[in-house]
Amino acid sequence: SRYCYDKFFNDTPQAKRCRLGLRPGQGNHHLELLHACGDQRYLGRGVCFELNSMVVEILRHLGQPAAVATGWTFGNKNVVDPDRLFAVAFVPSPYGVCPLPLEAATGEGGREMEFSNKSSTSDYDIDRVAPDVPETAGLWNAPIIHNAPDVKDMLTQVREKATEETRERAAILFQAIQLVCKKLGKEVPKNLNDLNRAPTSKLVREMRKHLEELLQDNQMAANLLGLLRGEFRNVPKLPEAIHKLEKLGLATIEAVPFFSAAPSKGGVRKKP
Repeated sequence: SRYCYDKFFNDTPQAKRCRLGLRPGQGNHHLELLHACGDQRYLGRGVCFELNSMVVEILRHLGQPAAVATGWTFGNKNVVDPDRLFAVAFVPSPYGVCPLPLEAATGEGGREMEFSNKSSTSDYDIDRVAPDVPETAGLWNAPIIHNAPDVKDMLTQVREKATEETRERAAILFQAIQLVCKKLGKEVPKNLNDLNRAPTSKLVREMRKHLEELLQDNQMAANLLGLLRGEFRNVPKLPEAIHKLEKLGLATIEAVPFFSAAPSKGGVRKKP
């Protein structure tokens, strides 16, 4: 269930047949070529365009914002091919959205790609020496280091945020397990208090699994945690798992009327 970087894949009969069926504006041509060259060993073959396009599609399918970006690769400190495609994921950070470049076009087994030692630089002629670019006055000429965030501070903030999120999850989980054990007459886990004293990601995972085992329903466990976070207040419809929790005495459901306001079309108020 792997994909292969193959710089000669375009020369295969499968790729040639696939290209004949490609239509402008229809489908993802890179992904179609990638999978057309699959065989018993690999799900597909391609180069950076195909492999990194697939990475972007996978990230988007998982709800992670991502895009393709073009750039250059370097070999022996010189540009060897100004024709390269990368995947870029946009992830949150303490300083805003951070573009994270990803590269799936490595060789088989994760080896670094080998670059050609040819004397020319593909179809493009690139000057090895160019005149200096004159600087123009402006704020953009401030040294980059002056504008760069402190990496240590950034990592500290990321860790602190992760720790705070773990504590919040642990606190809700602690309430949920206590409530379930009390209502169902189950024994409270011996290490439950550790969720308040010294919560860790591993302990949170273990206690979440224990909650699911107590309720014998993963969806009920997830909805109970959501209930404790206040996610089911004033909603037009409740999921079935909430009704199951009510039957166990773990939830209270109250039907309340609500109003909806919209621009007037005649001044007559609709009765609820």
